[in-house]
Amino acid sequence: MKHLLSAKEAAPRFGVSPQTLHRLARKGKIPHYQIGSRRSFDPLELEEVFRRSTCLQTLKEAGHG
Repeated sequence: MKHLLSAKEAAPRFGVSPQTLHRLARKGKIPHYQIGSRRSFDPLELEEVFRRSTCLQTLKEAGHG
């Protein structure tokens, strides 16, 4: 079973606000699990998304994207 975190728990790990996680989830930009009105996040999945995003941003800044 996956260990899921609330937005409040996950946000500090990734340097964003809980509101940012909710907004990204609502827009389909990050993986999440929703049961009723509660969204939960798998920290391993978020780590991969944010790592990939950081790599892409670094490439763009270096003129490779």
